[in-house]
Amino acid sequence: MVKRLVPLVALLFALASGARAQTPDVGKALSPVALAARKGIQKHYVYGGADHPTPPPGFGLLDGTWSRLGATELDPDGSGTTFTSTWAPEFAEFTYQRYVTGGYPHLIGFAHVPGGALIDIAGITYCETNASGPFGKASWYLCDDKGSCATPPFATVDFGAWGTGCQEIFVFDLTETMNNYQSELLVDVTFAHTDGTESVASINFRHKLQISPPPPSPTFSDVPVDDTAFPFVEALVKAGITVGCDAGPPARYCPDDPLTRRQMAVFISKALGLDWTGY
Repeated sequence: MVKRLVPLVALLFALASGARAQTPDVGKALSPVALAARKGIQKHYVYGGADHPTPPPGFGLLDGTWSRLGATELDPDGSGTTFTSTWAPEFAEFTYQRYVTGGYPHLIGFAHVPGGALIDIAGITYCETNASGPFGKASWYLCDDKGSCATPPFATVDFGAWGTGCQEIFVFDLTETMNNYQSELLVDVTFAHTDGTESVASINFRHKLQISPPPPSPTFSDVPVDDTAFPFVEALVKAGITVGCDAGPPARYCPDDPLTRRQMAVFISKALGLDWTGY
């Protein structure tokens, strides 16, 4: 019986020793930016040509929609570029930021903004722990469908402007309209150092949906160009949501007539594109 137990005990001891050997070293040194991220992120709001600790009046109201590029959507622009991230859950590090470790020090990404939307705020969340400079930066470019980008970029954030640490910057007062048919929005994050002292967490945008410009002459005789509802009615016409109340001639919209539930169903269904079950 003892002879049978000895091999079993030896096996269990070997397995336990192997498990201990594979246990991660929680004291492993983290990158400078990972350590900086643990200290929190400072927010800055850039508008009126200056940096402010608080957002402007009206910021955050339901007048815009946010989209964000995570760090995993920022890729190297050169085949020789190497990069890594701060993500290491086996070492109790649960912050994901990407940084360049060699080669051409750029990470590139393309924004996801609906066509016709007005981009009024751009932002970035990053860490800069190199106090001596030079510093990293992020630039936003509008490019055409052939990949040619307008210069200079319509917005730029210099990592060194706010000192070391982790920052979230919001740049206001932008007036860029997205045209996905003929253009794309490129973000270029440039790293001044490849030693883990600079990183990027995400890029963000706020956009507002706009209506299309109205035609020079009205579609309906009872909604002239000086009517406050003129551009909105014409947008509904252009989108195919309404054909008015009387084909005429002259065509009429009947702007002051009550709206029936039947008409409301037509408007809403056309506007939302309902219903494509199974697609």
